[in-house]
Amino acid sequence: MRGLKYLVLVLGILIAQHVILPRLSFLGVTPDLVLVAVIIYSVLGQETPATVFAAVLAFGQDLYARGGYWNMVLKILISAVISNFKAEFMGDEYALAALLVMVISPLYLLAELLVMTLLLDRQVSLAYAAIKLVAGTIYNLLLVPLLFPLLKELANADR
Repeated sequence: MRGLKYLVLVLGILIAQHVILPRLSFLGVTPDLVLVAVIIYSVLGQETPATVFAAVLAFGQDLYARGGYWNMVLKILISAVISNFKAEFMGDEYALAALLVMVISPLYLLAELLVMTLLLDRQVSLAYAAIKLVAGTIYNLLLVPLLFPLLKELANADR
């Protein structure tokens, strides 16, 4: 039963990321539901399930986007860092998840912009980069209250 819950949640996140959220873009900026889900589940879950969750979600995202799988590598790395970091944190899980989304989102978006300019040789304007960093972070923060209860229930089922 738990495997079915994971499957439904992963498919729901991937469908929302690639079908629904692109229609809600602001100046070409869309939220990264997969990144937010990886961060939240890494805060709530145990290390191994969180890493597997991150790998499956990011792999699905890369398959759809036909990327070079750098997405998957970064999100697994993010999950591993959070899993090791959260052991020292004494406080509210929701606050930690929101804080990490606020810190990691601009760093992730900056890494994405660097990959676009340095590896893919695309031109990116400085104004667009600034708008993408600010709007993308705000969008991702707005997703935290929506995803947190779902992922908390899933993480509690693992314990």
